[in-house]
Amino acid sequence: MNITESYGLPFVSMTVVFRGRELKLEKVLLDTGSASTLLNADIVQEIGMVPEGNDIVDIIGV
Repeated sequence: MNITESYGLPFVSMTVVFRGRELKLEKVLLDTGSASTLLNADIVQEIGMVPEGNDIVDIIGV
């Protein structure tokens, strides 16, 4: 795993695999203390990953 630093924060690249489809994400913030993972729904929709009826979806920003 290659970790780069930007603005004093650690970033990595990762590949999301959903139902056999892959999407490489660059410059993902690495937060080892986080209780969950946040992904931009507009970006992962590219591989068919969309929220299901019981998923909690929060919108950040306007």
